[in-house]
Amino acid sequence: VAVDRAISFSSIDWNSTLGISADWVTANGATPISKFYSLNGTNDEIFNYSNLQTQLADMNITGPAESIDVTPAPYSNSHTLTTSTTPAFSIIFPNHNLTVLDQYVPKSSNGAVSTTYLNAWEYLLNN
Repeated sequence: VAVDRAISFSSIDWNSTLGISADWVTANGATPISKFYSLNGTNDEIFNYSNLQTQLADMNITGPAESIDVTPAPYSNSHTLTTSTTPAFSIIFPNHNLTVLDQYVPKSSNGAVSTTYLNAWEYLLNN
């Protein structure tokens, strides 16, 4: 069943033994690839960013990676967003968790979620 949008946060399914994306990643699915988006940390402790770049290219995700840290929405209409921001919390894979887990997401001085992240999430959900 096709969905309106698919978004991956700090995600990859990589076959480390073979050094390639898992087979299902590049297989044709019900949802067109034009509906796929991603937000990934460049310093992710779990998923190697270089492998992630290879996988996104294998999937033909739209546009080059755009950093939410320096490029404002609409991020050149890219479907591949990145961040190198320092996580708000530094225990248990902070750079992996910073894209979506509340305690890790960067905050402003008053404790609110950073505008950079709010804008990125809005874009990913509604572009």
